[in-house]
Order: sequence, then structure tokens, then C-alpha cells
Amino acid sequence: MEITALRARLADLEEENLNLEIQIRKEVQEEYRELVQALFMTCLHIKEKLDENQFNLIQKVCELIGEVRAEGIANVKQLKKTWGSARPEGETKENAAKAPAEESIHSKKECLRIKLMAEQEVALLHQQLLAARQALTKAQTDNRKLWWQNETQAQLLRELEHRVTQDTVTRQQLDIIKTSGMETLLKDVEQKEQKLQLLTEEAERASKRGQLQQQKMDRDLKQMRNRLAQERSVKLEAFQRVQELLNQLHDTKQPSAHMASPVGLRSQTHCSLNSAPALFRYSPHHFSKTHLMGSKMTRRIQRPKTVPVKHSRRTDGDSLPSVAENAQLTTFPAQTAPSSGISFRPESVWPPVLKD
Repeated sequence: MEITALRARLADLEEENLNLEIQIRKEVQEEYRELVQALFMTCLHIKEKLDENQFNLIQKVCELIGEVRAEGIANVKQLKKTWGSARPEGETKENAAKAPAEESIHSKKECLRIKLMAEQEVALLHQQLLAARQALTKAQTDNRKLWWQNETQAQLLRELEHRVTQDTVTRQQLDIIKTSGMETLLKDVEQKEQKLQLLTEEAERASKRGQLQQQKMDRDLKQMRNRLAQERSVKLEAFQRVQELLNQLHDTKQPSAHMASPVGLRSQTHCSLNSAPALFRYSPHHFSKTHLMGSKMTRRIQRPKTVPVKHSRRTDGDSLPSVAENAQLTTFPAQTAPSSGISFRPESVWPPVLKD
């Protein structure tokens, strides 16, 4: 809109400038034409007047000379008639000679007076001509000034038009650059949005996988805890049973110890020595079994690689009691192994007491 308004304003200013230039030229031409015509007419009129005056003066001078001559001749004739021959002929001749000289002098004076008047009129005409020339030069200078102003205005208008065209070109280039930049930005934004969407989908899938793994680990831990609790309860029952059996064995040993003899002691030592190899024979086998069971359980308790640290700590804390219990199980059966192969009757443990 601004560009169209500036273009319309430029067109209006150019039209106004052309109209003003044409009008000024017409006015100057009219003024100069009138002045020149007036000067030319005045010069012609003055020349005609001068020629007419000169011709009139010459005619008047000739007429005056003729009249004066005729009057002089008539006067001379009349004097001759009146005076007759009273005067001498010399005086008449002198008077007749002086009369044309006076007439010629008078005519010369008249000619000089007319010449002076003509010269005065010519001087006035020269002054008028100089004034007209000065006015013409002034008008020419004014015309040059106006022409210079018009040229400067036209130059300014051309510069303004060139500037406006440059501004339009630069704005168009900027618009093109902006549109291309916006297109590139939109493409980058779309690509980034696609990447972000893919990353969010991958993150959601990873979170879902993590949740599923966490749920699976929780289920495995729960099952393992239940299994360990069951095994612990079974082992505790077994320990209680073994403790009860040991207590029963100890109770059966105490009354027989008071009644024992040196022979009984020997047999007891012999029996214990005989039972020791059996203990040693039994304990490694049982220890290997318990060790294998413990290794199997530790293999079951091994933490998967995808479990977080807090779950690994939890599993380590939960597995410690089972390891301790396995260690206890490995020690207790080694102690109680001989008793499992021997009946708890006193006859089987101790040799028969000799009766008196």
C-alpha cells in the first residue's frame, strides 16, 4: 500500500512539474513576445517618426529657404524700385550676398536643432532598449533558475523513485528470504517433532518393558520368598526334630553314665571310635549334597542383569538368611548323621551292662 501511494504521489508530482514547466515557458514566452514586439514596434515607430521628421524638416527648410529667397528677391526688387539708383551698386550687391548667407545660417541652426532633438530621441530609445535588454536578461536568469529548480526537483523525484524501487526490491528479497527461512524452520520443526515422537514412543516402550520386567522380577521375588519361607519352615521343623532327638539321646545317656564301668567306658570309647569313621564317611557325602543344594539355591537367587540396584540390594538382604540357614544345615547334619543310622535305643548305643 505504501509503495502504491508513493508511486501515485510521484506520478502526481511529475505531472505537476510538467504542467508548471509548460506554464512557466508559456508565461515567459508571452512576456518576452510582448516585450520584443513592443520594443520592435517602438523602434519602428521611432524610426518612422525620425524619417518623417527628417523629411519634414528638409521640406520645411527647403520651403523656408525658398520663401526667404523669394521674399529677399521681392524685397530687393522693391528696394530697387523705391530707392532707385540712389545707393551705390556695391551696397546692393553686399546686401544681396548677405541675405543667402543669413538664410543658410538660419537653416543650419534649424538643422542642428532638429538633429539635437533626434539625437535626444535616439538616446531615449537606446535607454528604453537597454531597459528592455536588462528585463530580458533578468527574465532569462529567472528562467534559468526555474529550469534549475525543475531539474533539481526532477532529479529528486528520480532519486526517490529509484530509492522506492530499491526498497521494493529489497523488501521482495527479504520476503523471499523470510518465506524460505520459514519453510526451512517448518521442515526442521517437523523433523524434530517426528524425532521427538519416535523418542517418546521408544521411551514409552522402554518404560513398558521396564514395568513388565519389574513386575516379572516382583513376581519372581515373591515366589522365591514364598519358597524360601517354606524351606525355612521345613528346616526349622527339621532342626526342632533334631534338637528333640538330641535331647532324647542326651536324656538316655545321663542315667547310663552313672552306672557305667571301666569296661563300659572302654566299649563306649571303642564305639565312639567306630562311629567316628562312619561320621567322617557320612559327613562329606552329606556336605556335598547340602553344598550342591546351596549352590542350586544361590544359582536360583542370582539377580538378572536388568534389575535395578534397589532390587539387587533387596534380594541380597533376603538371600542372606537362606545362606546362613544353608550353612547351619550343612553343619547340623554332619553332627547328627551318625544318629540317623543308629537307633535311639540304649541297647544300640551302649554295650549291654554286665550283670552281677
